[in-house]
Amino acid sequence: MAAGSERGGFGGAPGRVLEGLLCCPETRLPLREAPAGLVKALEQERVAGGLREASGAAVMDEITAGWLRTDGVVFYRVSRGVACLLPAQAIKVSDGLRA
Repeated sequence: MAAGSERGGFGGAPGRVLEGLLCCPETRLPLREAPAGLVKALEQERVAGGLREASGAAVMDEITAGWLRTDGVVFYRVSRGVACLLPAQAIKVSDGLRA
């Protein structure tokens, strides 16, 4: 991620193009690239062992980027360059992390 970037690490054009196309598979609300601060906070929570998917499973993979539902409630991570848009793998964003 570039120094000073406010986004979660897609690096320019690919994120901007996808941002207009992706939506939440449950609500159909648009998704936007998650801010870098949120990505970092979720990764810290994961490392501490407190981050869970909607299915209840612990998040095991490092969080380096992701998509945030426009209401700020649900985060979909990117794993190995692929957005994980399965409802069971969604991560609820706690009230304290919402912008």
